[in-house]
Amino acid sequence: MIMAETLLASGSFANKNGYKLRDNREILVYGLGNLAACLTGCCPVNGSVSRTAMGEQYGGKSQVMSVAASLTMALILLFCTGFISYLPVPVLTAIVISALLGAVEFDLAHRLLKQDRRELLIFLGAFAGVLFFGTVAGVVIGVLLSFVSLMIQTANPKRSFLGVIPGHEGFHSLERNTFAVPIAHVILYRFSSNLYFANVNLFISDLEQAVKPDTKCIIVDSGAVCNLDITAADRIEAYRKALNRAGIELYFASHIGALNDRFRELGLSGWVEHGYVRRTIPAALKNAGFEPPYILESGDKPLPETQRAGNPTRMEFEWAFGARAEEEMEQYTMALLHNIDENAEPEEQLSGILKAKGVWKDVSDSDQEELLTHLQTHIRELSEKLHLKESAIEEAIEARRMKLALRLMKNNPRAADAVREYNREYEASLKAQEPKLYDTLMRYRRESLAHLEQVHPEYSEIIRTFYEDTERAG
Repeated sequence: MIMAETLLASGSFANKNGYKLRDNREILVYGLGNLAACLTGCCPVNGSVSRTAMGEQYGGKSQVMSVAASLTMALILLFCTGFISYLPVPVLTAIVISALLGAVEFDLAHRLLKQDRRELLIFLGAFAGVLFFGTVAGVVIGVLLSFVSLMIQTANPKRSFLGVIPGHEGFHSLERNTFAVPIAHVILYRFSSNLYFANVNLFISDLEQAVKPDTKCIIVDSGAVCNLDITAADRIEAYRKALNRAGIELYFASHIGALNDRFRELGLSGWVEHGYVRRTIPAALKNAGFEPPYILESGDKPLPETQRAGNPTRMEFEWAFGARAEEEMEQYTMALLHNIDENAEPEEQLSGILKAKGVWKDVSDSDQEELLTHLQTHIRELSEKLHLKESAIEEAIEARRMKLALRLMKNNPRAADAVREYNREYEASLKAQEPKLYDTLMRYRRESLAHLEQVHPEYSEIIRTFYEDTERAG
């Protein structure tokens, strides 16, 4: 009880004030203190939450506070006990309440209400336990609720199927990246938890539902798997054998080396010796007979529900912010405008802005394309801050857009088509909502495209492809 109360209180105040504790030394000191207490017949020694809160409230920053408190207490016990007997109990209670109010973390409860309702329930459970049943019961209730929360999270962890994005390295979530495409005949599956009896059925169920008649290989991205128990090992081994009988190979890849030791301990040494575990996903793909450039599944996959109302061209922002990508894109645009230095070279600053050189030093071509569209709606503000003509800014935007469009058509034609369709829809919306701004932008665009086509004849084809509606309007 002393250890739980002391370490929790000490850790909370250490975190609040930015210093570190040595837990073993804390336990040793309180252990020695209680050994002395039992020999002298005094009260148990612990870290007083109320006294610590009061000390912080009145500016106590060192052990001198405890020395002063000890001396003061000795003087009171020797000379003032008669006076204390005249103090009403409500006054003493008010002193304790005043001290403890600083230790009650109302601000934490408010944060949890906004950010994590599950943690808030644990907080309230522990609070109610202390209030109605005492400190020991409150600590036990808090620990048990935390354990239940952990069990729920590990029993239903984050997981996703992966694919590749043409023109980009690595493997990406199919759910969170619109242009990620599965590799033909391959299932790439990421499981973000240790495997044990409570979640192994979920793991196998996901894979069973994903298997298709033409599936040849399943690769598990096990980078987040650090351990597994014997139940999970037996179930996965049985499933691997069933897959092998169906002509499908199962691999684990990208995990830490210690997991291979665990495989051996649980009787799965053959997994390592026969190459069922590989250091990287590309190594596992190569072992299964799939080498880059990978053949991708044909056909368009439906967008996840959370993405259907958004812009299908973004990748970096979509990965980072999910359904909030549109809002964050506009905020990023505003941050670029806010950071303009009116005393710096305007052309150089404009070039950096068009390349999205903000907090993120590099974003995908698709994201830059959408940022250009957002910047166009702020062309007047750009003109005022950079002291450049709006027509000059529009031409710089279109020149940057040409470079991005050429790269997109070469590396990811699907993304290029989506960009073109998004631009059409966005401009139709702009025409309906802000017709004057739309007319101004279209006039600047026609002038810019005509000039760019003269200066850069190589842009002629891309201009006709991406701006056929503008040409017809002209």
